[in-house]
Amino acid sequence: MSTNRRQESWWRKLSRKRHEKRLFAASSTRQVFEWIHATNKWGDPDSVSGSGSNLAQTASVRAQLPALLQRHRVRTLLDAPCGDWFWMRHTTLDLDMYIGADIVQALVDANNASFGTAGRRFVQLDLVADTLPRADLLLCRDCLVHLDYDRIRGFLANLRHSAIPLLLTTTHSRQEANVDKLTGQHRFLNLQLPPFNWPAPIDLIVEDVPVSGRDTGKSLALWPVAGIPDF
Repeated sequence: MSTNRRQESWWRKLSRKRHEKRLFAASSTRQVFEWIHATNKWGDPDSVSGSGSNLAQTASVRAQLPALLQRHRVRTLLDAPCGDWFWMRHTTLDLDMYIGADIVQALVDANNASFGTAGRRFVQLDLVADTLPRADLLLCRDCLVHLDYDRIRGFLANLRHSAIPLLLTTTHSRQEANVDKLTGQHRFLNLQLPPFNWPAPIDLIVEDVPVSGRDTGKSLALWPVAGIPDF
């Protein structure tokens, strides 16, 4: 690539990043993720929910999740955000009820049309603002990494007011420090470090699928909601 083309590509990327930052700063949570969905921002060829939802990166989760749910006697699972339900459709779960939730209504409608059954339904839900359905466990994979600290704080307050006793969520055990970001942006979070300071999880699914240096130390970790501290 010539120098001029490289410079043009760099400026286009910088311009796009500046546009995204302005949009994310001025938008509601729902507007942010509707825009991400509408523009297919994450650009994975398999899943509109991004590369973290393709079959390669979910292999460990798909293999280990059924046993974890069985160990903790989970009969009703709330999966939020469920995205386009790409990887979960390849996972065999022994449940009485699966509730997939997403803030993007278009995803919810498509999932209900294609995958809804008597024991599986999809609902539109804002994890920060809406009342959470009753469930034995909330699976919240690859979500907090896209929320700013204020929204994470709001999510945790909402979760504590729910009837959900267990949270299974993404953490990065080898991340050495946490930083705040705009909702819609991405960064790694180690939930056992400040400002979160969560205790050791009671169960763990190690994902650790490095992709171009990303996702090192990534796990789905299980915590009792009652034991998650304020921050």
